[in-house]
Amino acid sequence: MLSWGFRGTVRQYCSDTVKLPLKDGSSLESDSTKVIPFQQLINQTKAFRDKARFYLNPLLFNGALQTFYLSTHDFKNSYKVYYGRRTLVSLDGKSTASLDYAIDDPNLSTEEFEKLEKKTHPEGWPRLHPRTRFFSEEEIHEKDAPSDDSKPMLIILHGLAGGSHEPIIRQFVEKLYYTKSVFKEIICLHSRGCGRSKITTPELFCGLSTDDLRQLILNLKKQFPNRPIFVMGFSFGSVTVVNYLGQYSGKDSGVECAVTIGNPWDMVDSSYHLHDSLSGKYIFSPAVTSFLFKLIKNNYNELKESPHYEKYKQQHQPKNLPEFDTLFTAPIFGFQTAYDYYRKSSPVNRLPKIKTPLLSINSTDDPVTGTHLPWNEFKANPYCCLLSTDLGGHLSWLKPNNTSWFVDTVSDFFNNYYNEYEPRRSVFDGVYPF
Repeated sequence: MLSWGFRGTVRQYCSDTVKLPLKDGSSLESDSTKVIPFQQLINQTKAFRDKARFYLNPLLFNGALQTFYLSTHDFKNSYKVYYGRRTLVSLDGKSTASLDYAIDDPNLSTEEFEKLEKKTHPEGWPRLHPRTRFFSEEEIHEKDAPSDDSKPMLIILHGLAGGSHEPIIRQFVEKLYYTKSVFKEIICLHSRGCGRSKITTPELFCGLSTDDLRQLILNLKKQFPNRPIFVMGFSFGSVTVVNYLGQYSGKDSGVECAVTIGNPWDMVDSSYHLHDSLSGKYIFSPAVTSFLFKLIKNNYNELKESPHYEKYKQQHQPKNLPEFDTLFTAPIFGFQTAYDYYRKSSPVNRLPKIKTPLLSINSTDDPVTGTHLPWNEFKANPYCCLLSTDLGGHLSWLKPNNTSWFVDTVSDFFNNYYNEYEPRRSVFDGVYPF
């Protein structure tokens, strides 16, 4: 409640960061002219330096207002990003996840684009969000054509029950894909059932559901062995990113560098924080719970095979996230209660194991994820850096023109990273097919 205003400050938490090879053909850390500390590269983006200042919309003078405006304002005519969709099939051939690729503006009218979407739309799938359509078989074949080029790729993981249609993701993709940047391929990986996806097995997702991300990275590395892969997580997507990097530490992750925004590092603390605030208890938690319950409703024909989902017809809609997770998430994934799930899935548990360069941005006035951040853990891991701001809300940081402060700054960071560092080579034990 004390973080009110429009002029924010960045605080940087990292110590003795790892030195990575520069793009000069050398990887000898003994030669100080051939490497650059991770922190030094971060500081090349001036907005990320310790005690840097930034300015936000003065009418949105605290985290709750910032977050509420972002979640309720009509952005449908803003950030006109186009996506082509395909499905990612699991190794057993039963489970599916949806991948949305950023594609060029087709220069078609709304009616013409909708006709094209209907032509490629699979039978039985939900209607997709505007400016999104399925790829044709020919387009998928073209996407899968192996290549030895070194063009960088970005994988985005969305927030809880969200998708590629989220305004903040569209704004970020618009900046990176339609303007000058290093990325020629941007893919949004949807959690199962999200983003108007169809599931084929009686299971949704939890904070430890990293298999789809792993499979996607392995496939991309098989098809494009020289392309460095960057990963970015928004809110709950950050949980998956960090848990994945901790599970597959170092080069085995297949990830060049990762960025997380608004990560609920300690999910227990985040839950308490969410329900201790008026905006969290009466606005944000019920809204997200409603979205999650709708996922069950929309996918019930597939989910009803699981005995856990019989509770759907027996229960009124849960009022908050702990109620939902106690009813559904915890028992399905083998946890005793919602808080048992939160404790074991919290990404802070995996933070010490990470050996992939990781930049995280959190605001201490975030009404959703909590304000107790793992400052000491970041200082202890040379691969990780935390940027903490006193203003910004949850995934917001809306400037006077209502664009986000982190969009330009993270874009600069990605560009600097790719242009400065020599890509790290990854080693894999096997490859999963699409």
